[in-house]
Amino acid sequence: MEQGIIIKNISNQYDCLVNNVIYTCIPRGRFRHDKITPLVGDKVLVNTHNKIIESILERKNEIIFDS
Repeated sequence: MEQGIIIKNISNQYDCLVNNVIYTCIPRGRFRHDKITPLVGDKVLVNTHNKIIESILERKNEIIFDS
């Protein structure tokens, strides 16, 4: 697994920048079960072979928009 950062999110596909290469990944199903949503800017561990976000590293801050 490699450490990267989420740079774009469209639907349930996340573009992750890992070692200057962009991978389009999907998050593990357990995130939905645990009600965790990956956000742009999150540092993540990515399985670059299967293109899956394995875990989200601790966030320093988060902006929540309430409409």
